[in-house]
Amino acid sequence: MSLQIVEKACTVTPDRGRGVIVVESTCQGPPFAESFHELDGQDARALAQGYAAQLGIAPAFINGNVEGPYPVNGEGLSLEHVVDKDGRALPPQHPRMQPKAYRISVPVCRPLR
Repeated sequence: MSLQIVEKACTVTPDRGRGVIVVESTCQGPPFAESFHELDGQDARALAQGYAAQLGIAPAFINGNVEGPYPVNGEGLSLEHVVDKDGRALPPQHPRMQPKAYRISVPVCRPLR
């Protein structure tokens, strides 16, 4: 397994009630078939829940739909958010539009008591 948490991309509310944990596959590609398989598995979700618990969202439940797998470039930006200086989408062959890795975003929350 080659999954890792992307700490700088994770968000948590101040009250530690909910958040979004980002998990990245370090499998190299293209093709990224192994990354897709790994990110779609329960291990990726369990990793996100475990990290959320470390941040104080415990016990961490998945709260909604898991987003992804989605590609990110070498800068760590989702390809759908990569734009030129004028705010226009870049062509697919542009160097900044080349996927380096794939991620999922896992929404988590703690139960109401």
